[in-house]
Amino acid sequence: MFFAINLIILYGLIQLLNLTKNPYLCAGSYVLVLIVLNLFVNPGIFINNNLLFTISDLFLNFIFFLAYFWLLNKTEGHWLWWVVLIIGFILLFVL
Repeated sequence: MFFAINLIILYGLIQLLNLTKNPYLCAGSYVLVLIVLNLFVNPGIFINNNLLFTISDLFLNFIFFLAYFWLLNKTEGHWLWWVVLIIGFILLFVL
């Protein structure tokens, strides 16, 4: 279920990247969606002792997706775009 939701979110953010050419907006939007989804799954995530872990995890996700969307933006119109897209999907669901 979460795999399908991630695919839909990433598809939408890649379309947003194609429109805006702003990887910061896309990475920030993904992290915001992660926060909202985590609040639905675990409502007490920001209250318990794992607050530092949660913030560091969100920061690392932001850095990963910033690099991912930046690479997608830089390789647009080239065959490497597909390589970046596929490697990003694999890393997203393996890590």
